[in-house]
Amino acid sequence: ILRPGLPSKGNYQEQWQKFRIRTNQKQNELIHQANFTDLYVYSQIFRYMPDDMVVHLANSTPVRYAQFFDHPRGRMFFSNRGTSGIDGCLSTAVGFAYAAQRPVTIIVGDMAFFYDQNALWNKFVSSQLNIILINNSGGNIFRIIEGPDQFEELEEFIEMKHHFDAREICKARQVRYLMADNKDSLEEALQDMFSQHRDGPLLLEIFTPAEENAIDFRKLYQ
Repeated sequence: ILRPGLPSKGNYQEQWQKFRIRTNQKQNELIHQANFTDLYVYSQIFRYMPDDMVVHLANSTPVRYAQFFDHPRGRMFFSNRGTSGIDGCLSTAVGFAYAAQRPVTIIVGDMAFFYDQNALWNKFVSSQLNIILINNSGGNIFRIIEGPDQFEELEEFIEMKHHFDAREICKARQVRYLMADNKDSLEEALQDMFSQHRDGPLLLEIFTPAEENAIDFRKLYQ
């Protein structure tokens, strides 16, 4: 325990700032070199997002990516941890947006979204709710963390690889649907989503490649 008033012989703050600068430079290089992967997508989401946005992060990958970026002080983050991790993420954001009566954005993976899709099946879905659905065709977290990616059963029993999308769900729930699968369409969709002219909830589904996502994510730790 340090006693107040004792002189400091270290230069911790200076070293920390140098490390932070090097880390940001490396991250920016990776984003610049990246194809249309989750790393690039998250960088653009936080670039276009208003500084005062309330953000809900679903489990598990959205939390991991969000921590890699600097955020303005006015941006608030929340996250729901369900019994199985992913359950209830969308429901929490829907309830928060209704109670807060202000713009709320949830960033959610495909497994968490489909697991909790009935959160949109009620009359309390706020017109100020933004849903950013990162669809990489399964539980991409299991390609990122060490261990599960080594099993030959990965796709069928762990990642639960699929080819579903949210278009018809949005149609049934009267949620406006946008889709992006490249850099140009992503930029256009994000500008649309965060514009001031809104008349209802909006979902942006972004399709990214699972295998490339895992490669880019691991580069952040090299």
